[in-house]
This record gives sequence, structure tokens and C-alpha cells, in this order.
Amino acid sequence: MARWDRKTGPGGGLMTLVKDNIPFKIVDDFTPGKNEFGIISVKEDGTDNWISVINYYNRTATDFDFKQFKDAFQKCKERKIIAGDFNLHNPMWDSTSSPNHNSNLLADFITDPQNMVCLITPIDLGTRLNPLNGKTSTIDLTIASLDLSVDFEVVIPSPFDSDHFPVMSVLNFSAYRLQLMKSVSWKFRKESWPEWQREVDSDLTDVELPTSVEELNEKLTQVMVNASERVFGYVKLKRKSRNSTPGWNAACQKAYKERNTARNKFRRNPTVTNKIEMNAKQAIFRKIVPQEIKNGWKTLIETKFTKTTSIKELWRNWKVYTGQRSSPISGIMIHNGTTAATTPEKIKLLKEYLIANIPPQLSTQNRPTMQPIQVFPKNDIELVEQDIDTIIKKLKPGAMGPDRIHNEMLSNMSPLLKASVLTLFNRSIKEGYVPSL
Repeated sequence: MARWDRKTGPGGGLMTLVKDNIPFKIVDDFTPGKNEFGIISVKEDGTDNWISVINYYNRTATDFDFKQFKDAFQKCKERKIIAGDFNLHNPMWDSTSSPNHNSNLLADFITDPQNMVCLITPIDLGTRLNPLNGKTSTIDLTIASLDLSVDFEVVIPSPFDSDHFPVMSVLNFSAYRLQLMKSVSWKFRKESWPEWQREVDSDLTDVELPTSVEELNEKLTQVMVNASERVFGYVKLKRKSRNSTPGWNAACQKAYKERNTARNKFRRNPTVTNKIEMNAKQAIFRKIVPQEIKNGWKTLIETKFTKTTSIKELWRNWKVYTGQRSSPISGIMIHNGTTAATTPEKIKLLKEYLIANIPPQLSTQNRPTMQPIQVFPKNDIELVEQDIDTIIKKLKPGAMGPDRIHNEMLSNMSPLLKASVLTLFNRSIKEGYVPSL
């Protein structure tokens, strides 16, 4: 538990709870003032990577200390999740509300491409109930780094005895899956496969294998990956940097720089003249940037997206510009009640969405989603070891998937590991369920 008590005045204070088996560290102690925040870093399982979690509280709409908020943000060098009661109203997250200067500062911060963050909270979620008029407003927000944002789901569970509803933001994959998403190249050595088999067998005999298909699949994956790390090691592959926002050009950069310069000038010397200049530069920025980005997306979609007939190429471009990770090849695509299962159907649906949404919103609320084909007719027919051998012989060299299980590992399984994999296959067939990893 990380706890930050308010040192002066009644009430207040922050608390962040972490499961006792997850390593974490406190990055920043409680900061007194109009705004309160506490920062911890949570370690990803099996890696040296950390995710910063900022617990944030702003007392009132007029108290928002934007400089302090940015300082808290910049203290964290890794990926970030910012959550808390912001007490700010803005149409970006509450469509019927009227914005003020402070809420516009936060909205501009979220949409600034240099910050690489996204608002996770769905618009009009309704996180606080006004006891006087019975109306709800959205002031409890969750903000996350772009590469985390596509995997979040935000829901409101049963309310507690408070005017604020509990907000549950769920990251839809485990820390171990975060680890598996790192691209690597295994340094296999032929003479080391017997040692690898012994390591795998040792890990398998030391634990009781779970009965759930999903958990069994993840456990076998983890055993093979961990043994490979100990015996072979790997080389991290450099992931290509994410392309800048299409349409973000010299004109956008100039408008962005001039807006910030005018804003800083007004803060240093808040005169009427400087305020007029700041408002003018802000108006120019808000006029130029959306139009340029819209034109950039339109050009990109017309040239790269809508003319291709290859689902792999289409999805590769889609992932580059949106951060969407799930593959359309191994699942069903769903959008606005329309389901696409075949490749032509997926291409048609994705193109229709792209053309109708220029630019595509970073929010995942109205984006085509992928659902893996996890349920199929149950079957009592069981595979035998010879069936596994036949499947392995047909595997192509390499072809390592996102779980980092290389086909070389499957070709060199020990009898114990092969029996465990056979158990997994037969449970999957019997239950009519394919694990997601």
C-alpha cells in the first residue's frame, strides 16, 4: 500500500493499493497544495520494465495547477497511467458541460501529440451524482500512454455510499503478456537443446498444472520462454518508431510553437494585450491543426489503406498509426453490430470505418474491435502423440508469434512437455475453447 495523508486541513489524502505479489516503488511523496498526487511504479512481471501509476486529486475547477500536473507527468519516464478526481468539466469527456481555462489546459495536454497519451474514460461516463438535482457528470478521469490505451476497458461497478461512483479501469492483459510483446531473436544452439529440455521438465515437475485451458496455455508458454531465456538468451529487436500523426506538418508545428510562446508570455506578464494575443494564437492553433491532420489522414487512407487488397498490409498500416495490436487474421472483426469473419469482409469493414472516420479517433469506443475465435463446437475426439508429431513436422522454420514460442522449441519438446501440450490441445477440443495467448 502507498499512502499519502493530507498534512493540513480536514479530509483528503490519497491511497494506492497494489497486490502483494507485484513489485512496486514510490516515486514521489505526497505533495501538499491545491492539487495532490502520489506516484508509484509497478514492475512488469519477469522484466526490468516499469509502468508509472499517478494517483491524482484536484480540489476544485479553479484550483487546477497545470504546472504541477505537468511536473508529475514528467517525473515518470516510462509508460504512464494517470487516474483520479480532476474536478474539471470539458466537452471532451462530458459533452453537455461548459469548459473553463483549466479544463482546456488539460484537454490540450491530452491532444498534444508530443505527450503520447490518450483519454481512456469514455465520454459521458457519469462518475459523480449531484445529490441536489440527480444529474451525473464526468470528472473522474483515466489517462494512459498510447501503447497501453488500446487495451483498456473502463466500467462503473456497483456504487458505494458516496456521490462519486467507483471507476474500474481494466488493462486487458497480464503483466506477463506485456513481457511477451517485446520483440526478440532467440540465440538457439543445437548442442544446448538437451539442457533446455531438462530446464523445462524441472519447471513442469515443480508446479501443479492448472485445469483451465487459458491458464494452462499461459503456464506452458511461460515455462518454455523462461527456460529459453536461461539456456539460450536473446537479442532484443528494435521496434520501428511510431510514425508521427499524419498531417502534422511545419504549419502545425509553427502554430503549436506560437501558441505555447504566447501562453507562456501571458503567464509571465498577464496583461490584456498578452491575453488577446494568447487567445488569437490559440484560435489559430485550433483551426489549423484539426484541418491539417484531417487532410493528412485523408491522403494516407486514400493512398495506403483503401487501395490495398492485402489484409496483412492493411492491418500493418492500421497498427502503425493507431497502436492497435490484435491481429485480424486470427479473429472476428466487429463494428456497429456488423461482424466480419473472412478476409474480404474484414477489408471492406475496415475501409468503410476509415473513410467514415477521418481522422480515426484515438479513443477505442467506436473503433472496430477484434475478438479471437475462442469458441467452437465441442468435440470428444482426442488427439494422440502421433498427431502432435505430424503437426510439428508441418511447421515452417521460424514463424515466431507474439507469445515468443519459436517453432524450434516445439520441434525439440521433451516427452513430458509434449504430453502437457497434448493435454492442452485435448482440453481445448473437449471444451470448444481456444486460449487467447
